[in-house]
Parts: sequence; structure tokens; C-alpha cells
Amino acid sequence: MKSSKTTLIVTSMLLAAMTLPASAGVVYTQVNVSIPVNSYYNIDLNRDGIPELTLRSAFLQGLCQSGDEYVWFLEAIPGANANTAIMTTPSAGPALALALPAGVAVGPENNFYSGTATMAEVFWGACGAGNNGTWLNLPDRYLGLRFSDSQKGIHYGWVKVSTTAYVDEGGHLHATTFLSGFAYQAIAGEPILTGQISD
Repeated sequence: MKSSKTTLIVTSMLLAAMTLPASAGVVYTQVNVSIPVNSYYNIDLNRDGIPELTLRSAFLQGLCQSGDEYVWFLEAIPGANANTAIMTTPSAGPALALALPAGVAVGPENNFYSGTATMAEVFWGACGAGNNGTWLNLPDRYLGLRFSDSQKGIHYGWVKVSTTAYVDEGGHLHATTFLSGFAYQAIAGEPILTGQISD
């Protein structure tokens, strides 16, 4: 008799637990992905099969008035189907994605851009050399973003990226992009801190 009562209590507790809503909060995914030059990586923060963001590393060769010119760039491309927008510098020029340190709030108060944003750029050749973007040669920085889920509303998240890029004395490019993780706040409308992996 005691055994059947215990079984009944345990079964009732399991059924009650199964009917409770899943606890929402920060959803974190750890990865170890190197993105080679002339390739890209799609990021699906909420694992619904629709990429919220694409990171693209590219090398281009062209011509300027004095001869050959070269450019390497890393860019963040919003996922169109996820209505993604990227935290950028508030400027009238090209959108530059912010390289955020850990502990920065990503939420409704921030400035977001819904187009492709430059993270880092290096150019060199017959017409001069230089760089652009806020991500160049920085380890462990965070890209803040906003995306919408048609079922649950607007969510905020981050992507952790390290970049290195330089041109040696022989004019050869050395570029590395490393993605180590990403997270988003499952509670719609709630901010998340860069680097935050749990509640």
C-alpha cells in the first residue's frame, strides 16, 4: 500500500512539473569556430533554423589610379527573415559595428542598424594603406544585436568574436576571425549583458 501511494505521489509530481511553463532567461551557446578569409558563418541564436546573423570575412583585389589595391574586411550581415539589427556607432557614414567589452547592456535603449555593418577593414596597395572599423586586432569583444521572433517578440543578444588582421612587409595579408559563443535573452523585450551566459 505504501509503495502504491509513493508511486502515485511521484507520478503526480512529474505530471505537475511537465505542465509548468519552461523557465525563460538567457540561452547561451558555446562554439569554437574559425572563419577563414573568403568564407562566412551563419549564427542561429534561438536554434529555430533561421540565421539571425552572418559573419563574413572577405578579401578583394581591385585597381586604383596608381595600380593594384587590396582590401580585407569583416562584416556583420543581419538575417533578413529574423528582422535582425546590429549595435553600431551613431554616425552619418558607413555603419560600424561596435566592439563591446563584457558587462555592457544590450537592450531597447541602444542604437541599432538593420543593414550590413563593417566590423574591421584593412586596405593597402598603390593608392595607400589604412584601416577602418572598431574590431581590428581585438580579442574577446561582443557584437550586440536585436532580432524578432514572430511568436515571442523582440529579443536582445550578443556574439563573442576575436579578430586579428595585418599586412606583413611583403604585402601579404594575415587575418583571423574566431567566434567563441553567442547568447540571447529569451524573455522578449528584456536586455542582456554582453558576456552574460545565465540568469
